[in-house]
Amino acid sequence: GPQICKTSSVQLVGHIAPGSTAMTPAFMVAPKAFLGGAPLQPLSVGDMRARATRMDAVVDGAPAQHRGITATTCMALSAAVAASFGSGRRRKTKTPCRTVFRALSAKTIEVVKATAPVVAPNASAITADFYPRLLNNNPAAWAFFNKTNQKKGLQQQALADAVVGFASNIDNLGVLEPVVNKMAHRHCALGVTPELYQLVHDTLMASIGEVLGDAVTPEIGGEWSNAVMALAEICITSEENLYKAAEGRAGGWRGYKDFTLVKKHRVGTDTVSFDFAAVDQPGAAIEFTPGQYLTIRCPDLKSEAPRHYTVTNKPGDSFLQCTTRHVHGSEDTPAGVVSSYMHTQLEEGDTVQLAPPFGVFTKANALANVGDVKFVTAGIGLTLAKSLSQPGGVKTAGLLHVDRSDNHTADMVKTINAGFVSTVYGKSRGEIMSAIKEYGAAASDSDTFILCGPVPFMRSAKDTLQEAGAQNIQYELFGTGSMK
Repeated sequence: GPQICKTSSVQLVGHIAPGSTAMTPAFMVAPKAFLGGAPLQPLSVGDMRARATRMDAVVDGAPAQHRGITATTCMALSAAVAASFGSGRRRKTKTPCRTVFRALSAKTIEVVKATAPVVAPNASAITADFYPRLLNNNPAAWAFFNKTNQKKGLQQQALADAVVGFASNIDNLGVLEPVVNKMAHRHCALGVTPELYQLVHDTLMASIGEVLGDAVTPEIGGEWSNAVMALAEICITSEENLYKAAEGRAGGWRGYKDFTLVKKHRVGTDTVSFDFAAVDQPGAAIEFTPGQYLTIRCPDLKSEAPRHYTVTNKPGDSFLQCTTRHVHGSEDTPAGVVSSYMHTQLEEGDTVQLAPPFGVFTKANALANVGDVKFVTAGIGLTLAKSLSQPGGVKTAGLLHVDRSDNHTADMVKTINAGFVSTVYGKSRGEIMSAIKEYGAAASDSDTFILCGPVPFMRSAKDTLQEAGAQNIQYELFGTGSMK
């Protein structure tokens, strides 16, 4: 880990080529002091594991805050660092360097499962320590985190839930597949790379040590470290597959690239659609899946994390469109930094950066088994219904849309092809819930209701639909958090 790397010189040893059983003399590095100090020859996998075990014993004797960082993790970090230096000799290596992580062993599963009841009540405290530690020590990491969500504690709670969920289900990770899949899509939208997982691991282990103190024995710290890195390996593999899929689609690409705002058109009060065309392929069709979101970076807002907006045009168009509501803010809620910029300063001809569309709230993923869909939306949540009602989306049997007035989204409602459409504008909460209850009571048992809008609205709508007898209810949450 970092403590070892700071105090010891290192030597290039080798790396494991994917799918092979032998070491090749390339990018793996290991501290000389713990490997006997003599120059090393290429090692077999067995030799490397034996040496890693010796190094683990040394790390177990390190200060408490570093005990969770095992020697195998140290070698993985060093491999990533070494691979980042581009000497001509290394570039000639035909087999790419691959960071090596430990698989989940029976011992790791046993220890993490046994200690999960201790970690769970402290998960919020751990994540509250984690984010300031991560962001204060690595200011560049702000590029991945929404400052408003940080202030509200939404990201802290989301990470706490993820930690508890992983620890509680470490012996049955299949149940976490939907969560991991959703997380992988969001990471790809943000441009997360494998190297960042090491930083997260090290910071999380330090926070666990800080909060739990002496309860984190060398054994417990080591096994939790192994578990976190095993989860990282799962995420890295999943995300690489997603990057390749996005790159391989018609008009696809990897990471962020420049797009020009070719059309900015108002569709209602404080509601604007933005059409972006790729600078390098302005007329090329762009494929994606209805229900996915685009991710935008505005060059003039370098200190702000990117924002995610549902794609509201149809797949195959030569542009990507998002439709956003201008968040003015109030005494309790700050104005939306990016939405304000887009509505008041971004003009046609300006350049932004977009990541490919990602997201799992699609017919192929989260909605794979739904039949007829009836939407219940509020405000800008209508964009989800517009997206999913496009070709390749779901069978839209109905839409009930709520808004403060018909000035905001009424024109967009008219573009949605649904068997039944009802709107509730400027009504009281009681009147809105009465309309939703009537809407739910008229549905069949096979109908699926999809909710999208502000969280308090979705909570009330869900309760009301359940009272009306609705059995299948799903929701899409814009941003970080949950319906808790």
